[in-house]
Amino acid sequence: VCACLTGRRTLEIGAGALGLPSLLAASAGATVLCTDGIAEAIGLLAHNAERNQLGGSFEAARLSWFDAGAPERAAAASCDVVLGSDVLFASANVRPLAALIAAALAHAANGVLILTDPARPSAEGFAEALEAHGFTVEMDSVSRAAIFEGVLRQADLYVACCNPRVLQRTSAKAGDREPGEE
Repeated sequence: VCACLTGRRTLEIGAGALGLPSLLAASAGATVLCTDGIAEAIGLLAHNAERNQLGGSFEAARLSWFDAGAPERAAAASCDVVLGSDVLFASANVRPLAALIAAALAHAANGVLILTDPARPSAEGFAEALEAHGFTVEMDSVSRAAIFEGVLRQADLYVACCNPRVLQRTSAKAGDREPGEE
């Protein structure tokens, strides 16, 4: 995944105080705008980028998908890739996030969304919300996943491409691992 980020303009939504997907993307050669809705997280994100010597390839900024004008601000980022992890923790996030993602990828010729979620019921309707913004949804399942035993039994991986607009929702169940996998 990291190799495909080299040279791409990347927006992470809901990064929290760590911004690990953004740190990995920037270290792989992406230009990153790492965002979170909580202002206090922004200084910590910038500190993490500095500690990892990411320099000008990493910028941290406040962006809440509930703010008026948030989709316009995301579109102004003019990104090729949107990253997110565990951002569908509330049903109220589904529609605003879909609008923000659609706006962020609106001008990308080959844009992609990579989003993970621990299969919470609150994520229900996310694929449909993306469909309302022109994405086509396909469902696929994986037979194995590297999820620690006893911590997480299922995870959903959303990958959306805007050319063609295809979204795949992949359910990974920890119990489907092959023997000996970590």
